[in-house]
Amino acid sequence: MCALKDKKQLIISAAIKCFAQKGFHATSIQEIVDTAGIAKGSVYSYFKSKEDLLFVAIKHEYDRMMSGVLSVANDINLTPRERLAAQFQHMLQVTLEYSDFIATLKNETDLMVNDQMKAFLNDMHKADFQWYCQSILAIYGDDAKPYVFDAAIIIQAVVKHFTYMDRVQLESTELTRFFMDRLDDLVDGMIRKQQKPILNKEQSENNANPCSPDTSFSYEDSLKAVQSIRVYIKQSKLETKIKTASLSYLTVLDHEITKDQIDPIITTAMISHLKSLGLAEILINLNNLEHYALNQ
Repeated sequence: MCALKDKKQLIISAAIKCFAQKGFHATSIQEIVDTAGIAKGSVYSYFKSKEDLLFVAIKHEYDRMMSGVLSVANDINLTPRERLAAQFQHMLQVTLEYSDFIATLKNETDLMVNDQMKAFLNDMHKADFQWYCQSILAIYGDDAKPYVFDAAIIIQAVVKHFTYMDRVQLESTELTRFFMDRLDDLVDGMIRKQQKPILNKEQSENNANPCSPDTSFSYEDSLKAVQSIRVYIKQSKLETKIKTASLSYLTVLDHEITKDQIDPIITTAMISHLKSLGLAEILINLNNLEHYALNQ
């Protein structure tokens, strides 16, 4: 008999297979349990609805992809450019492995099945964009700073459209090389021509830049953000030593935020340590915490 964790994974795998073949809306719970070879009632032991199952399936594959992407971020033996290339490679391998699932879902008329899905997809897009911004600055330095938002939007769109092409099998190594070469062309060209960026500072602050901190971020929001980061780090696949140190930094940060007088030097140092992990999912919260702490 399957262990509970194994049965949940079995249901997720069956759902991904069914959604890939027929689409979300055309797939029934009965078809999923038939594919999994389990009783229908078992699904509802783990998932509240088909919409909940879709959300978990998408998040499961995204987390699986990002675990490999983030593990590369901690490889100090790689240059920033080599690191981004390795992250691209892993991301593409997972994406291409589930290309049928992704292509089918892309053609669905409405995947915003609930507020949870809307929030997740929005956060995922922002985290990806922030990852591109930080990677571009790490590779090309201060010369790229005026163009980082334009470049990040363009390369994000290029990667998305190439990897989401309907059932077109593309080789990950070749695609990675292509993406890195196009990024070089893009950023080097912007720096060389010294043209005015499309997204200026004012536009970026007016929500054109997903990396901008939330200016309405409150004390209660900061406490929730710290807790969210703590949960993510605990569940991450970071090395034990790095995870322990990161949780210690977070404890100091938590203590500072709850003080009447926040020390900006300590707070900034702790946030800087946590940002160095390269965990895309916590960067938005860290930016918000930094903005909140420095404006008290």
